[in-house]
Amino acid sequence: AVLYPSKSWIVTGSTDGQVRVWAIDGMQGRSPIAASSAPSSIQAMAIHPTGRHLAVGQTSGLIQVWDLTEDRGHARFSLRQEIAGIPDSIRQLGYSPDGRYAVACCQGGNVHFWHCSDGQPAPLDLIRHEDGHRQEALALAMHPQEQQAATAGDDRVLRLWNLHTGLVTGTLEIGEGRVQSLDYSP
Repeated sequence: AVLYPSKSWIVTGSTDGQVRVWAIDGMQGRSPIAASSAPSSIQAMAIHPTGRHLAVGQTSGLIQVWDLTEDRGHARFSLRQEIAGIPDSIRQLGYSPDGRYAVACCQGGNVHFWHCSDGQPAPLDLIRHEDGHRQEALALAMHPQEQQAATAGDDRVLRLWNLHTGLVTGTLEIGEGRVQSLDYSP
């Protein structure tokens, strides 16, 4: 689930391929205020910093970017872009805080980098696709001020990435156990 900025909405994605928008106020027993179907199970979601677009990553490797608007208190979806051809399940998605870059981590260890044209969430222009991890890439964090991302996963290696180039700028062996989440301090 991701919290929709500046609205009192939460967006959820589920294994049945449904994306749902929920009003947070008075949540008990509420129905979603919007719903949309995806072709396969949803593994990752990210809301663009403008709050008007939602990227959805699926087990099929498909990424969909949706416009998310409000009409008389109800959320509305409209498909803006589909990115196909990624051979692995999408595990994590994120936008940089300035909205200029998007990153996806995949089951096979690949990390994909896109430039968001003119700061818009779509179309996403591929910068680089990198065999980033030897095993599944499970965790992604975007630096709050720098154009940098961090990824980690089953290979127990933390990697720092330059968002402009999609190249690794540093690595750190972090011991035993798979890394499933990480974040930067503010």
